[in-house]
Amino acid sequence: MKVEFGPQREVARERRAARAAAETFRSACRMADTAAPIFAAHDLNLTIDGWTMAMRKVAKLPGVADEVRTAFEGVWIEHKALPQTIGSRAATTAGLRVLLRRQVSIQAPITVFRGAMAREWQTRGYAFSWTTDRRIARDFAEGHRNFDGAVVFETVAPPDAILWARTAENFYDEGEVVINPHKLQRVRVIERLAPTATVQSATNAVSR
Repeated sequence: MKVEFGPQREVARERRAARAAAETFRSACRMADTAAPIFAAHDLNLTIDGWTMAMRKVAKLPGVADEVRTAFEGVWIEHKALPQTIGSRAATTAGLRVLLRRQVSIQAPITVFRGAMAREWQTRGYAFSWTTDRRIARDFAEGHRNFDGAVVFETVAPPDAILWARTAENFYDEGEVVINPHKLQRVRVIERLAPTATVQSATNAVSR
């Protein structure tokens, strides 16, 4: 029997908790229930790597009920940074294909925008959340300005890249379109935002 000590024991405990929460989420997604996935998602938020395991498990399901998709859509909207929490773009994409309600009515490419830190352009590691509203994208870019400034992207997303397009609503209405970034062809920067005045002042002071 393997004996675990100190930090090693704590890591093992966290891994067991993550695996248990991931399995609970997978089981919840197999039900036709809106409450179970929400409670299971809350438990995942308390773990390390739980979301990564959960999305990989869900990706293996043949499908989920509409009630589960409705529940997960709420989780997606409220979480704000779920892909970063999941930590794996491949696991995120695979899980979202199952959990999001893809609009089959989308037959043609659509133009979408995204506001992000400049680093996203430098690495070409485009994220999942885009918007059909350029103004909203610029607002997000403004909120992400750092020492590198920020950028506003534009791309034309083909229908098979669209994982979910949110319908107009009064609550959190951002014209959001969830995109599989691996299927984007040409992304261009249509606006660059300079670093904030505070960052620029600090940089100038250092350069003196």
